[in-house]
Amino acid sequence: MACEHCTDPDGDPCLPQYGLAPHTHDSKQKDPSKFDLDEWIGATRFYPREEWPDTFIEDPAAPNHGTWYCSYCKEGLEEHRTRHEKMMLLYGLAQQAELMRKNAKLMKKWYGDYTNYIELLGAAKITDDWVASIRHELAGKEKSE
Repeated sequence: MACEHCTDPDGDPCLPQYGLAPHTHDSKQKDPSKFDLDEWIGATRFYPREEWPDTFIEDPAAPNHGTWYCSYCKEGLEEHRTRHEKMMLLYGLAQQAELMRKNAKLMKKWYGDYTNYIELLGAAKITDDWVASIRHELAGKEKSE
């Protein structure tokens, strides 16, 4: 249940809320080309990720954007963090499986006499199965909510 710090005067929750990552504004910034675009948008400077509070979860599809949670009650934060970590795991495993398939193709092309490429394809298949299992678990939880 939301607390007094994350509700408006009518008792409606204001958090969680999607928005920009922790940032500051510097109207004196004259030459943004001197700065990394990951840190600057015009006069807006994003703080380094290691300085972000634990109540902000970055959106993996939109750098420097994400969901803010109440710093007092942290309502919904752990559920989001768990889901976010599982989504990042899915993304990483899917990339790994694709890389294994590409490498198996190259191994077969350049070292066809060796059968190691078959083992690499098998590892990619196992990884695909893990991804499917995690996706199934996450989809089941979404339906029950």
